[in-house]
Amino acid sequence: MHARIAMMGLLPVISAMLPTLTQTSHVGCFAQDTVSTSQASFRVVTDIFLGTEKKPAQQTLTLFSSGVAYDISFDDPNQITMVDPQRDRIVLLDKTTKTRALIGLKELNQFIESARKQAETSELAIYLKGAEKIDVADNVVSVGDSVLKYRSTLQQPRDEQMAVQYASAADALILLNGWRSGMPPFARLGFNRVVAEQKSLPHEITRTAGSGNHTDVVRCLLHANWRLSSDDEKLIAEIGNMLTSYQSVPAAQFFADQSKAAKVKFADKSNTQKK
Repeated sequence: MHARIAMMGLLPVISAMLPTLTQTSHVGCFAQDTVSTSQASFRVVTDIFLGTEKKPAQQTLTLFSSGVAYDISFDDPNQITMVDPQRDRIVLLDKTTKTRALIGLKELNQFIESARKQAETSELAIYLKGAEKIDVADNVVSVGDSVLKYRSTLQQPRDEQMAVQYASAADALILLNGWRSGMPPFARLGFNRVVAEQKSLPHEITRTAGSGNHTDVVRCLLHANWRLSSDDEKLIAEIGNMLTSYQSVPAAQFFADQSKAAKVKFADKSNTQKK
């Protein structure tokens, strides 16, 4: 997955326009709405490239097992995001602090639906209109316009249910990213839905964002393996132990601790480079 890169750094934060997340019923028609009890096990490695760079800026491993997705960054393997649609939750795990935080998917969906309504009468309306522009042809999916567009070739999974599982996890991660960054995820949610409707996974996604004379391009290459390895199974078992042994903390504290750790890591790196 690739939620860690802020994918839409173009607009004022919509989070300032909205209330704090509250417990509400599920609203919305996202790919995760179609998750069934029939689940498959597989893995996806995602390489994320910025512009014309040949070396990935980020790499992630996402494991799917028993209806749960485990998203792990190669850049910081101490941070794990667990997406559990059947229990309507995202669980964040930090191996360094041995803490965990829970965020409700229903709350995130309500947040985005509120953002959608706000966007209809604001400068963000252009992103809603762009998200309605969909094209599917010759094994290629395109969602968006010149302001923001997602385009991807497709790959066929061993089991059609894998497409639904992948889209469900991708929805949850982009919802989380949208909540934290305040950036509108409408086009990406639409893209996830359309790809799932093709009973496929993305293969090579290109996201193009235009602002004035400037264009940002992010490319994601997905390497799927339709079975888990024994090491994958061991890692999932380890994460299961983390769920029971790690201390539960509020999400705000979890993110604050992450931010502090990132600042320390950046400072240490800068000092090392100066030497």
